[in-house]
Amino acid sequence: MVAHDNLNPDQFHYVHTPMQGTTYPNVKAYHGEKEIGHLGWAAGHPFPFDLVNGEVTGVEVHPDYRRRGVATEMFHRAKQADPLVRHSENQTEDGAEWSASHGRR
Repeated sequence: MVAHDNLNPDQFHYVHTPMQGTTYPNVKAYHGEKEIGHLGWAAGHPFPFDLVNGEVTGVEVHPDYRRRGVATEMFHRAKQADPLVRHSENQTEDGAEWSASHGRR
């Protein structure tokens, strides 16, 4: 089962989240009114994390919605909003598996 089997495309939203005096771009996924996932990335701000522009900073999907393509759909929508978005080199075990499943890093 993939995301488009469960979720309508209008349930993925590109937003900017305020944090530490700046805003961070992210894509959020919803099932109805419930937020079920988010993916954030660095967008040209070297402080405080010294991240490279476009680097994914975090991905989270509610356990009930994992392995259904939600993170992948958020990644694709993030790339639509910012073509520089790419997987980070600094990954968790789950993140490395997810990144490898895309055939890119």
